[in-house]
Amino acid sequence: MNTVKNIYDLAIKRDGLNGVIDYKPSTFLIKNETLISATPFYLGSIVNYNNKNYMVIDTVNEFNQSVYWKGTIDVAQDIKINGVRSLGVVKLANQITVSETVQVLDDKYSFKTPTMTYVDAMIEYKKKLYKVSSIDDTKDGLYTIYAKYNGLAKSYSITLSETSTSLNIGKTYQLSPTCKVDNVADSSPVITYTSLNPSIATVNSSGLITTVGEGTTRIEVDYQGEVALFEVNVLANVYAISITNKPTSLNTGTTYSLIASCTLNGEVVSNPTITYSSDNPSVATVSNSGVITGVMSGNVNIKATYEGASTSFSLVIEAVSLPTYTIESDSGAFAVGRMRTRIFTAHRLLGSTEDTSATFTFSFTSPNASITVNATTGNSITIYNGIGYVSGSTNLIVKYNGEVVITQPITFSK
Repeated sequence: MNTVKNIYDLAIKRDGLNGVIDYKPSTFLIKNETLISATPFYLGSIVNYNNKNYMVIDTVNEFNQSVYWKGTIDVAQDIKINGVRSLGVVKLANQITVSETVQVLDDKYSFKTPTMTYVDAMIEYKKKLYKVSSIDDTKDGLYTIYAKYNGLAKSYSITLSETSTSLNIGKTYQLSPTCKVDNVADSSPVITYTSLNPSIATVNSSGLITTVGEGTTRIEVDYQGEVALFEVNVLANVYAISITNKPTSLNTGTTYSLIASCTLNGEVVSNPTITYSSDNPSVATVSNSGVITGVMSGNVNIKATYEGASTSFSLVIEAVSLPTYTIESDSGAFAVGRMRTRIFTAHRLLGSTEDTSATFTFSFTSPNASITVNATTGNSITIYNGIGYVSGSTNLIVKYNGEVVITQPITFSK
């Protein structure tokens, strides 16, 4: 039985603190600057607890660190190394003793940090600059940097006109930060933009945000180590489709063109891609352009879909008898050598009912006798023959909507 492990198990269960170690949520013990955790950590690891950062500055090897890790931590403070943000444990390096009293010279500091640098580099701490004079790199992963005061640091600031926005997926937003150095506007600032969740929104090097997926994320806008945060709330796109001319019935053999309107987030979409479908194609079909064709009598449902949104309606297809065509004329025949006038009248019947609105066109095949059209109306033609021609025949051609529906022979006899 591992007695030390059992003690740690009980202590963490009873007194464990919830925090973060190197960006991983963890439960651990902190007592007298000693950290004990089942989450692995190393020299330079960052521990966040109660909104305060600590850094691991030493580790202790107990039972091969197989279950719990143990080490020493100290408060980590914000620093900049050559303008780049970092964290470090900061201590005064200069101390002298005068009459048994310790006096501190505020011009030299030590910085423990996992960030590597070089001699003569600049470290900024509390708006002051410190020039690196030496570096202790004997501890793997943690550097102790000694630096001497080198004057006041420049004061940088960055502001955004807005701090948040809500956009639908696929939209863009341009960030336009204002940057100042020593309270004077910087006309050519070097700014770094970073999205904390690119699966929700991305940002390019010019600060143009593009929304990608639903959710909320933040954009970090970094200018000389000063950071402004911009929140982006991305909303799901809302698609809608409607048909403005839904029919209730349609005859077999006829067509009907649907008129659809599509919107994206309330705005009308030009040239949308719509999918039409019929649940009973044997009764009625519908084309990719929304043209319905009645096939046979029955009931059918027509559906239109746009980007996941849909609308549908029921339609009754009614059987209609095919039209029939007849032609009649006054009695008598054309005789050679004798002038005669005849009237031919065409009819279109829907069942037993005449289509009185029907109009026809009339023409002739090449005759061997003179045929002269005297007059035409919507459904009749008046013709007469000349005198002195030989016997023969011709055909009167009757068309409805451009289609030949009647061929009527006409004979010339002696």
